[in-house]
Amino acid sequence: MFPVNRAFNDESEYYRRRREDATKYLVARPGDWLFAPFQCELCWMINFHGRLPLPNEFLDRQEMILIRRVNLDMFWSRETGTVRGLVYDLKDIVKRATWRKRIIPLDKVKQWEIGDSQGMGIALLMLEKSIEPGRNSAGYKQFDTVRKFRSTTSNLSIAMANDPDADTRVMKSLKGRVLHMHYGPMQTIFMERFTQGMRIRMPAEKVRNLPLLGSSVAKILGVMEEQYMDFTTSNKRKREIAMCAGYIAVTYCYGLLGNEGMWVDADRLCRGVRVGEIPSRNEISHIIVSLLGRFKGEEGDRMHVFCLASTSGSGIQTRRILERVASIQEVSVTLRFPPE
Repeated sequence: MFPVNRAFNDESEYYRRRREDATKYLVARPGDWLFAPFQCELCWMINFHGRLPLPNEFLDRQEMILIRRVNLDMFWSRETGTVRGLVYDLKDIVKRATWRKRIIPLDKVKQWEIGDSQGMGIALLMLEKSIEPGRNSAGYKQFDTVRKFRSTTSNLSIAMANDPDADTRVMKSLKGRVLHMHYGPMQTIFMERFTQGMRIRMPAEKVRNLPLLGSSVAKILGVMEEQYMDFTTSNKRKREIAMCAGYIAVTYCYGLLGNEGMWVDADRLCRGVRVGEIPSRNEISHIIVSLLGRFKGEEGDRMHVFCLASTSGSGIQTRRILERVASIQEVSVTLRFPPE
């Protein structure tokens, strides 16, 4: 059988959910087709290839299994209780309308057009990619990797929508943000339900990077300090060591991303380097660091001011390192702009 179910381990939340219901995600429930745009595998094969599947064709059998998996994911985007409640309400509507001898106020099921206007083709590609070896698991790729097919196709569809007579209505917020209205195969109810069901079914296996211990960072900085204090070290090399140590101290002690350590504002560092050197009664010795840049989720460059302990619990002497950086910066400014 084509491997469309994900591997799981005893510790995963996915496995615990599966133990509660052995048939979950594997079979359809009564009434699933009543609230989801459903077509069977045979109909989809006709839409894609203009023919019924060939019994002895391996690729056709694979595609039939994938189409069924897409439909099941679409169905399981809703919980069993929700489906059961919808079926009960629909039966109640029919019963009451029939008892009153009225026309049943429900839309009739219409025949689908030939072709793929719902996004089934991209859904099949997402499933096919998901069963390839991934970075965190040798058995599958995770949902966050395969979902990009949908966004890529949607972006291309928007770029190709250059009809001058197209509807150009938009939604505009009070702050002036404009949201364009767009409808395409990647925004259909079918695609929304499928991707939601696929996300629920697939286990998210995250492999975190091993942490860098503070004692290790302190050891590295200690080796750099020994080289800095060596009388044979040139002034140029000392400057490189001091600047590199300052970058390591700020980035590690404040938990910054690699590039954010480069955003330390030298002017603010030099002006505030003495603040916190002699703490008051309710303070501990600290040093102020200012970052100037644009962090994720923010608009525009901003100054971010924070405090670091003069000496961390792991032995990183932040104040001594940054005081050395500040002195180098002050000397550089003096050499570049000598006083009149």
